Amino acid sequence: MSADAARATPAPARSRTLRLLVGALGYAAIAALAWRNLDRDRVIEGLSRLRPVHLLLIVAVSLAHIAARALRYHALLMRERPRDYRWVDGARIFLAGLSVAAVTPARAGDLIKAELVRRHGVSGSAGVGLVLVERALDLLVIAASIAVTGALLSGRAAADAWRGASLALLAGLAAGVAVISVRRARTPLLAALSHLAGRVMGSGKKGRALELLEGLFAAWDRSFGSPARLAGYALLSAVAWAIEFSKLYLVMVLLGFEAELGVVFFVYPISIIAGILTLLPISEGVMGLTGVALLTSLTAIDAGAATVAVVVDRAASVLPPLCLWGAWSLFGAPGAQRGADEPAPVERG
Repeated sequence: MSADAARATPAPARSRTLRLLVGALGYAAIAALAWRNLDRDRVIEGLSRLRPVHLLLIVAVSLAHIAARALRYHALLMRERPRDYRWVDGARIFLAGLSVAAVTPARAGDLIKAELVRRHGVSGSAGVGLVLVERALDLLVIAASIAVTGALLSGRAAADAWRGASLALLAGLAAGVAVISVRRARTPLLAALSHLAGRVMGSGKKGRALELLEGLFAAWDRSFGSPARLAGYALLSAVAWAIEFSKLYLVMVLLGFEAELGVVFFVYPISIIAGILTLLPISEGVMGLTGVALLTSLTAIDAGAATVAVVVDRAASVLPPLCLWGAWSLFGAPGAQRGADEPAPVERG
């Protein structure tokens, strides 16, 4: 091996270590910020109510949610016909995206998956397309949950306001998915986007922008190629998020707080949407401030109790993927080191 090749070999390992370090520092900053602003005595008192078996049960529910979404990502990625790929590679890529997304505005860190799939011969534009497919599926399920449970909670001021917004969001998402999925309908959209990209990036890069957009939409078509396929992915998404929403309900029950399943299925998805839309450097999905406010307004529990419940729930959501991803990165899980000393396969759009 030449000297240049020897120096280039550690680059993937350095990249993995850097991503892990960024994730760990982000989570540490969140923990420090949260701890400074919490009623520590109340949180410690609440945590003391949980036995080890309770914590194991909460973490198991969180892992079930992660496993369901990782399975969906694996199924989506398989349609891109990745090379030198096993399901553990998809799980590792998904965990990396999930961990970095939690500490980036609008969960933009999820786009790291578009870079990681390149090693398996999948183009970056197709990788971005898969992220958008995931985001569309998640938003459809989340908006539907808010709309349905909001109707059940009709009459409560906080619920009525959010229900109307969720119905508008759900209608807009459904229309957007329909337009993007029909090639004839999206042709003018593709032309407009490429024209806009040409004006922003320069006319010389208009062709490249069009190529990227075509790769993105091609990935969308492969994922949503038929109504049955779309329904299957939507069902898996609904199961995954129902598990996640149920975790907060389980936490509240184990802590001895009054809990309504309908309220939880209304509050939790609103907190997620707030996390996607926020421009704060720390994801609302991690801090859970919206969840605390809504639980306080829609239930009989006070702000302190709601904070304890959300802190436990958020910790159970963000720590397992970070720990799993860290273990994969540090100890070289199957597929984690593959290709470290060889060039990546040729990408396909």
